[in-house]
Amino acid sequence: MREIRLAGKVIGSERVAVMAALNITHELLSMRLGGGLDLGQFRQRIKSMAQLVDQAMEAQADLF
Repeated sequence: MREIRLAGKVIGSERVAVMAALNITHELLSMRLGGGLDLGQFRQRIKSMAQLVDQAMEAQADLF
């Protein structure tokens, strides 16, 4: 999400989140079509991303 936001082409946190989800989906489909999917690696990546989202949401909690 940070990379998308820094690129400056997408404005708004909701839109950045949607673009990130689309990018993740594209990456997953590319991995499946490209010869296989390492499910363990994919699960670890999802877990890592979820932790990053949780951290970002905690930082934003004071704003709401």
